[in-house]
Amino acid sequence: MYDHHEALSGKGDDGQKPTYIDWAEYEGEHPWSWPERSKWFGLGVAILFNSSTAMNATGYSTTTEQGTREFGLDDIEWLTGTTAYMVPVALAPLFLSPLSEVFGRRNLCLITIFIYTMMYLPQALAPNFASIIVGRIIQGVAGSVGNTMVGGFVADLWPKSKRSVPMSFFVLMVMTSQGIGSTACAWTVQYHSWRIIFWWQAAVALATFGVMCIWLPETRADVLLAWKAKKLTKETGRTHFAKGHDEHVSMLQTIKHNCSRPVLFFTTEPIVTSLSLWGGFVWAVVFLSLRGVKYVFAPYGLSAALKSTTLMAYAAGGLLGFFSNLHGARIYSRALAKGKARPETRLIWSMPAAVLTAAGLFWMGWTARESISIAVPIIGFIGFAWGNYIIYTSVLVYLADCFETYSSSAIACQALMRNATAGVLAVASDPLYLNLGVDKAHTMLGAIAAGLGAAPFVLYMFGPQIRKRSRVCTRLAREEEEKKAAEQGAKQVA
Repeated sequence: MYDHHEALSGKGDDGQKPTYIDWAEYEGEHPWSWPERSKWFGLGVAILFNSSTAMNATGYSTTTEQGTREFGLDDIEWLTGTTAYMVPVALAPLFLSPLSEVFGRRNLCLITIFIYTMMYLPQALAPNFASIIVGRIIQGVAGSVGNTMVGGFVADLWPKSKRSVPMSFFVLMVMTSQGIGSTACAWTVQYHSWRIIFWWQAAVALATFGVMCIWLPETRADVLLAWKAKKLTKETGRTHFAKGHDEHVSMLQTIKHNCSRPVLFFTTEPIVTSLSLWGGFVWAVVFLSLRGVKYVFAPYGLSAALKSTTLMAYAAGGLLGFFSNLHGARIYSRALAKGKARPETRLIWSMPAAVLTAAGLFWMGWTARESISIAVPIIGFIGFAWGNYIIYTSVLVYLADCFETYSSSAIACQALMRNATAGVLAVASDPLYLNLGVDKAHTMLGAIAAGLGAAPFVLYMFGPQIRKRSRVCTRLAREEEEKKAAEQGAKQVA
């Protein structure tokens, strides 16, 4: 199970050289070696937390009419509650993710979901709007773990070559939960008080906390190995360390690293910049649409709950995107078998997705007319959601392939842009539609999506040349060449 390596220098607490332990490749207790059923069960439990945060993010806007009347606010003031939630979701992982390296994913998830659940109380019982804002800020910080860490569970449980399907399933659950959250909350508001929304979401979160306490496994390999080293130290009386575990890196250094590198990637890596802007914008449109459906489907005389039910288009589009990604995974596998799987192969489906998102926005804006069947703009909505799903997943896997050991920083930059933009633009929906009208608003949004959607076409054609000019990609290529040279040298010696 473990390879033991004597340290070349230094001594443990017992005055002897410490023993370093490492995983034997794909053996025993390493999460990659767990049975597939155990992996999927563990991922499913983690997704429950993520789904709760997604329903929270999209459900809040449905409380606007009742909440503004009770506290004497205008719509924009009330919708800052979405910003108060989404901006911490974007920023907090920069500070919280290092904690998983020390305490593990399970412990961090359990602590944060408990705080997340408790923060529903000041919102459900709020005597004033300030209570809601404070509750949502704290809830956003805690919920950021469930929002962003599921991707980490996927990486923990599957090697890179096998992550496509579980990552696709994760994103499908995100988009389905967004549609369910907005729809369920809208129907709740139509027949009950807006406060009931926070009560039933609290019940869902509390049930999730109970399930996670019982069944959520620890999946982070370096933490499991560190725990094993401590156990061996206790059993043998001789100091053991996990190989590669740097006892001298402080939490402050790790946080500084996490905060600075995404900013560095965004400002110096054109690949990260273009994909972060593109993915961030289309994700922000999701949150614009939470209020936008009120205006888009106004000609059809629907109730507020029925208008919000159209947001189930995200679930329908996500399902189409899921099957598209399965096809994309097969394309990549065939290319890999032929030795031609360059990272840009991951972008093949993202090119039609760029067309789908822009066309879907134009379609909705130009066809939402009383004289045209409601099914027509809904089809455009599904097309936008379909493209959005593909963008979400293809950008993640492409950045992972391009930047490999530095992929977490590239993905963190993209996630930061996505959630921060969504939080900031969430309050712009009413002014946008009231000032421009549905047709002009969607024309503007579609034009921006079309412009930013040039990114996958450019990267697919010129990605290899761009990567050659990237400092990070060049360094990774050099390290790979040095590794191959070392392996060849070892074979010649043998």
